[in-house]
Amino acid sequence: MPDPELLAKLEGRKGAEDVLVKPQFEEREGALWAILETKTGSLRSTEKIEHRLRPMQELFDGEGHRLRIDGREDRYRSLLMAIETPIVNVYRARPALKDKDVISALGEVIRFLDAEPIGSLGKEVHRWLRVCLSLNAHTRQETLAALECVLKSVKLHKSIDGPQGYLDFIDGFVP
Repeated sequence: MPDPELLAKLEGRKGAEDVLVKPQFEEREGALWAILETKTGSLRSTEKIEHRLRPMQELFDGEGHRLRIDGREDRYRSLLMAIETPIVNVYRARPALKDKDVISALGEVIRFLDAEPIGSLGKEVHRWLRVCLSLNAHTRQETLAALECVLKSVKLHKSIDGPQGYLDFIDGFVP
Protein backbone atom coordinates (compact mmCIF):
# COMPACT_ATOMS: atom_id res chain seq x y z
CA MET A 1 0.00 0.00 0.00
CA PRO A 2 1.54 3.33 -0.95
CA ASP A 3 2.85 5.34 1.98
CA PRO A 4 0.47 8.31 2.38
CA GLU A 5 3.13 10.31 4.21
CA LEU A 6 5.56 10.03 1.29
CA LEU A 7 2.81 10.75 -1.25
CA ALA A 8 1.92 13.89 0.73
CA LYS A 9 5.56 15.02 0.63
CA LEU A 10 5.62 14.59 -3.14
CA GLU A 11 2.19 16.10 -3.79
CA GLY A 12 2.47 19.39 -5.59
CA ARG A 13 6.17 18.80 -6.22
CA LYS A 14 6.08 16.02 -8.76
CA GLY A 15 4.07 17.25 -11.70
CA ALA A 16 3.76 15.74 -15.13
CA GLU A 17 7.03 17.39 -16.14
CA ASP A 18 8.96 16.39 -13.03
CA VAL A 19 11.25 13.39 -12.84
CA LEU A 20 12.08 11.35 -9.77
CA VAL A 21 15.76 10.46 -9.99
CA LYS A 22 17.89 7.75 -8.37
CA PRO A 23 17.15 7.43 -4.66
CA GLN A 24 19.95 7.38 -2.15
CA PHE A 25 19.69 5.46 1.09
CA GLU A 26 20.89 6.07 4.63
CA GLU A 27 20.52 4.05 7.77
CA ARG A 28 19.82 6.27 10.76
CA GLU A 29 17.68 6.29 13.85
CA GLY A 30 17.41 2.52 13.53
CA ALA A 31 15.59 2.80 10.20
CA LEU A 32 16.22 3.04 6.47
CA TRP A 33 15.78 6.49 4.99
CA ALA A 34 15.41 7.28 1.29
CA ILE A 35 16.61 10.59 -0.06
CA LEU A 36 14.56 11.21 -3.17
CA GLU A 37 15.45 13.94 -5.59
CA THR A 38 12.95 15.44 -7.99
CA LYS A 39 13.95 17.50 -10.99
CA THR A 40 11.65 19.75 -12.95
CA GLY A 41 11.07 19.28 -16.65
CA SER A 42 13.83 21.80 -17.34
CA LEU A 43 16.14 19.70 -15.12
CA ARG A 44 17.50 22.93 -13.64
CA SER A 45 15.62 22.95 -10.38
CA THR A 46 16.01 20.08 -7.93
CA GLU A 47 14.49 19.33 -4.58
CA LYS A 48 15.45 16.61 -2.13
CA ILE A 49 12.89 14.85 -0.01
CA GLU A 50 13.95 12.66 2.90
CA HIS A 51 11.60 9.93 4.01
CA ARG A 52 11.80 7.12 6.54
CA LEU A 53 10.82 3.97 4.66
CA ARG A 54 8.29 1.67 6.25
CA PRO A 55 9.17 -2.03 6.54
CA MET A 56 8.48 -4.05 3.41
CA GLN A 57 5.64 -6.09 4.95
CA GLU A 58 3.70 -2.87 5.67
CA LEU A 59 3.92 -1.71 2.04
CA PHE A 60 2.10 -4.52 0.24
CA ASP A 61 -1.41 -3.79 -0.94
CA GLY A 62 -2.61 -7.15 0.37
CA GLU A 63 -1.41 -10.64 -0.42
CA GLY A 64 -3.06 -11.03 -3.82
CA HIS A 65 -3.14 -14.33 -5.67
CA ARG A 66 -0.37 -16.26 -7.39
CA LEU A 67 0.20 -14.91 -10.89
CA ARG A 68 2.64 -14.54 -13.75
CA ILE A 69 3.25 -11.19 -15.37
CA ASP A 70 4.55 -12.44 -18.71
CA GLY A 71 2.80 -10.44 -21.41
CA ARG A 72 1.54 -7.84 -18.93
CA GLU A 73 4.85 -6.08 -18.27
CA ASP A 74 3.40 -2.59 -18.86
CA ARG A 75 1.07 -2.98 -15.88
CA TYR A 76 4.04 -3.86 -13.65
CA ARG A 77 6.59 -1.47 -15.15
CA SER A 78 7.22 0.30 -11.82
CA LEU A 79 8.09 -3.01 -10.13
CA LEU A 80 10.26 -4.19 -13.01
CA MET A 81 12.15 -0.89 -13.08
CA ALA A 82 12.61 -1.04 -9.30
CA ILE A 83 14.28 -4.42 -9.78
CA GLU A 84 16.27 -3.85 -12.96
CA THR A 85 17.53 -0.31 -12.35
CA PRO A 86 19.60 -1.14 -9.26
CA ILE A 87 20.93 -4.24 -11.01
CA VAL A 88 22.19 -2.10 -13.91
CA ASN A 89 23.54 0.57 -11.53
CA VAL A 90 25.59 -2.05 -9.67
CA TYR A 91 26.76 -3.58 -12.97
CA ARG A 92 27.94 -0.18 -14.22
CA ALA A 93 29.84 0.38 -10.97
CA ARG A 94 31.18 -3.20 -10.91
CA PRO A 95 31.65 -4.43 -14.51
CA ALA A 96 32.90 -7.81 -13.24
CA LEU A 97 29.37 -8.61 -11.99
CA LYS A 98 28.00 -11.78 -13.56
CA ASP A 99 24.50 -13.05 -14.25
CA LYS A 100 25.06 -15.77 -11.61
CA ASP A 101 25.49 -12.97 -9.03
CA VAL A 102 22.16 -11.49 -10.13
CA ILE A 103 20.50 -14.91 -9.91
CA SER A 104 21.82 -15.35 -6.39
CA ALA A 105 20.75 -11.84 -5.29
CA LEU A 106 17.23 -12.18 -6.74
CA GLY A 107 16.86 -15.59 -5.12
CA GLU A 108 17.80 -14.03 -1.79
CA VAL A 109 15.26 -11.21 -2.22
CA ILE A 110 12.53 -13.71 -3.17
CA ARG A 111 13.27 -16.01 -0.22
CA PHE A 112 13.51 -13.24 2.35
CA LEU A 113 11.20 -10.59 0.93
CA ASP A 114 10.26 -9.08 4.29
CA ALA A 115 13.85 -8.80 5.56
CA GLU A 116 16.65 -6.82 3.93
CA PRO A 117 19.14 -9.17 2.25
CA ILE A 118 22.77 -9.31 3.35
CA GLY A 119 24.41 -9.15 -0.09
CA SER A 120 24.96 -5.72 -1.60
CA LEU A 121 23.05 -6.33 -4.85
CA GLY A 122 20.08 -7.96 -3.09
CA LYS A 123 20.06 -5.13 -0.56
CA GLU A 124 19.97 -2.52 -3.33
CA VAL A 125 17.09 -4.28 -5.14
CA HIS A 126 15.20 -4.62 -1.86
CA ARG A 127 15.64 -0.91 -1.08
CA TRP A 128 14.44 0.17 -4.53
CA LEU A 129 11.41 -2.10 -4.12
CA ARG A 130 10.59 -0.41 -0.82
CA VAL A 131 10.60 2.97 -2.55
CA CYS A 132 8.46 1.59 -5.40
CA LEU A 133 5.94 0.08 -2.98
CA SER A 134 5.87 3.35 -1.04
CA LEU A 135 4.68 5.08 -4.22
CA ASN A 136 2.63 2.39 -6.00
CA ALA A 137 0.00 -0.14 -4.94
CA HIS A 138 1.20 -3.71 -5.54
CA THR A 139 0.45 -6.92 -3.70
CA ARG A 140 3.04 -9.31 -2.29
CA GLN A 141 2.23 -11.77 -5.11
CA GLU A 142 2.68 -9.09 -7.80
CA THR A 143 6.06 -8.19 -6.29
CA LEU A 144 7.13 -11.84 -6.20
CA ALA A 145 5.89 -12.34 -9.77
CA ALA A 146 7.97 -9.37 -10.97
CA LEU A 147 11.06 -10.73 -9.20
CA GLU A 148 10.46 -14.17 -10.73
CA CYS A 149 9.94 -12.62 -14.19
CA VAL A 150 13.32 -10.86 -13.99
CA LEU A 151 14.96 -14.00 -12.59
CA LYS A 152 13.59 -16.01 -15.53
CA SER A 153 14.98 -13.40 -17.94
CA VAL A 154 18.41 -13.50 -16.29
CA LYS A 155 18.54 -17.30 -16.55
CA LEU A 156 17.43 -17.24 -20.19
CA HIS A 157 19.98 -14.61 -21.28
CA LYS A 158 22.74 -16.33 -19.31
CA SER A 159 22.03 -19.66 -21.01
CA ILE A 160 21.95 -18.10 -24.48
CA ASP A 161 24.44 -15.24 -24.30
CA GLY A 162 26.93 -16.31 -21.65
CA PRO A 163 27.97 -15.18 -18.16
CA GLN A 164 26.94 -11.53 -18.62
CA GLY A 165 24.25 -12.04 -21.25
CA TYR A 166 21.43 -10.55 -19.20
CA LEU A 167 23.53 -7.70 -17.84
CA ASP A 168 24.74 -6.71 -21.30
CA PHE A 169 21.18 -6.95 -22.63
CA ILE A 170 19.42 -4.95 -19.91
CA ASP A 171 22.15 -2.28 -19.75
CA GLY A 172 20.84 -0.87 -23.04
CA PHE A 173 17.32 -0.37 -21.65
CA VAL A 174 17.93 1.30 -18.30
CA PRO A 175 18.84 5.00 -18.33
